[in-house]
Amino acid sequence: MKTGTLLGWGAFQPGNQPSSFLRRIELEISQDVLCKEEFPKLFGEQNFCTIYTRTENYGACVGDSGGPFVVGSSDRRKVFGILSKGPAYCSSNRTEPVAGLFARLTNKDIADWIKKTSKKLND
Repeated sequence: MKTGTLLGWGAFQPGNQPSSFLRRIELEISQDVLCKEEFPKLFGEQNFCTIYTRTENYGACVGDSGGPFVVGSSDRRKVFGILSKGPAYCSSNRTEPVAGLFARLTNKDIADWIKKTSKKLND
């Protein structure tokens, strides 16, 4: 499976303050079938998701939404996705797998929207 790095300022647990420094965690991109099960009304071709277990005590939490998911080697990284939705409960005492839903920036519709919006902001 392909892996990438999520960057964010999110809390360690719900109710906590956001982090005072930027954090990162390497996550695996899951198979589409797992995404469809976890996010049946939200998942589409414009998305991907990561699945991780809480035994690692890592992953997306409150405050990480909008954070980049980057892929590639250290000298050629690129932003592949943006975190759209993390778990409702990101407490470290969970043992079942937890999903994060991302906007796939390689999707043509999303890429076109970014270009169009960026142009408007720069005009």
